[in-house]
Amino acid sequence: MVPTMEATASPGAGMVCGCLALSAADIERCAARGAGDAERVAADCGASTHCGACAQAVIRLVGDPGGVRVRATVDRVGDDALRIVLRPADGGEFDASCRPGQHAVLAVRGPFGWIARPYTVTSPAEDRSQRELIVRIRPGGRMGAALLALASAPDAAEIRLGRPQGRAFGRLTAKRPVAFLCGGVGLTPALAALRAGASLRPILVHASFRTAEPVLEPLLRECCGERGAALVVHHEDRDGLPTTASLGEVIASLPRVDWFVCGPDGYRDVAFAALRQAGIPARRIHEERFVAAAEAAGPAPARQRTVAEARWAKLAVALSVAWLVSVALPRPDAWLTLASEDVFRWVTGWALFVVLAVQWLFPIARGRGRYDRAMRLELWHRASGSVAPAILLLHQRSFGHGLLLALGVALVANTVLGAFDKTAVRDGVRRERWLRLWLPAHVVLSCTVTGLALWHLWMVVRYQGALV
Repeated sequence: MVPTMEATASPGAGMVCGCLALSAADIERCAARGAGDAERVAADCGASTHCGACAQAVIRLVGDPGGVRVRATVDRVGDDALRIVLRPADGGEFDASCRPGQHAVLAVRGPFGWIARPYTVTSPAEDRSQRELIVRIRPGGRMGAALLALASAPDAAEIRLGRPQGRAFGRLTAKRPVAFLCGGVGLTPALAALRAGASLRPILVHASFRTAEPVLEPLLRECCGERGAALVVHHEDRDGLPTTASLGEVIASLPRVDWFVCGPDGYRDVAFAALRQAGIPARRIHEERFVAAAEAAGPAPARQRTVAEARWAKLAVALSVAWLVSVALPRPDAWLTLASEDVFRWVTGWALFVVLAVQWLFPIARGRGRYDRAMRLELWHRASGSVAPAILLLHQRSFGHGLLLALGVALVANTVLGAFDKTAVRDGVRRERWLRLWLPAHVVLSCTVTGLALWHLWMVVRYQGALV
């Protein structure tokens, strides 16, 4: 992964972390608790750990990137690409191994302060003596200029490298063969996988280059040869972007592998179209996205919805529609008899309360500043909310009246609203605008649902004398 962000939000200007929706105030609270540098702040609150896009903003807020001081060897590997080998300045080793596909934040101190960007580590994961990065430089980019200066004067600037972070390969293991569709410098995850030893099993790499790559292409061929993986190279300067049909032929030859896509938007669009036409299920498609550049006063680039998040969102909408259909149609007598049984109502009623209680774990963790825990709870928050309409459907004998009607409508409306959260908006600027409307509505509906549910429980206890 080589995100191309040039700058993010300035202190106090809107959102800082596009993944977790953390504000500058959230970051400052983490720093005030004793996490003095950006790396410690990231470990405390989770900002920049998903894709690293907001690393620059976090460093700007706290003033110190943290990490290990390193020495750099910079070599050109093409017209607009650099190979950077980093070693600890004290001559020792890095204190943590790097899992395949993880990124590390590289920070260079220049005349105007720290410049930081996250890059995929392409060196072997077990090698703690050095870290290799392959970087695509952009015309006019500040980091590109800083790295080119290092090529001629390696000791001219202070350089720091953060701990490896991120989970680019997710649940992929050596038991599941992997094939890569890579565009340009998007080949870095493929290199990381090819050098991962026994922890991953890459069997094919399709690499698309815009121009001839006199170093990267031979390096990729060498790594594929060592691992016994097939390599298909497409030269865009001669044939243009690969077509859906040509990629489809490659994909059709391996119908039972996990496909990993990484590259610029044009390449990704073709790759995903080819995967869909080939009938590859979503669970076997993974991606690593480039992060678009952000304006100096704009929000940090926002991550895209994961496959798991998309599935839970679709389930939430489907179950909400099922609830609406069920309350609009008459129910069979057998169903009404079952729904009137005290044990059935007790079980479904308490199941609904458990779901509502689980829903509050995520906002409580965020409110207490435990952002690392909140990040782990976020998918559980989404999953429990998605199944709530199904439990409500089982518990309700009828549509209800008055406050019971309001409880059902508020719960289902909140579920649908939750399905269209910030990750449903791809553009970072529009996402921030949507979040400012979405979050207050979601909080109000959540409090309304919880209050009505507690009121319903109190009424049951008061008039029936038992929690049934």
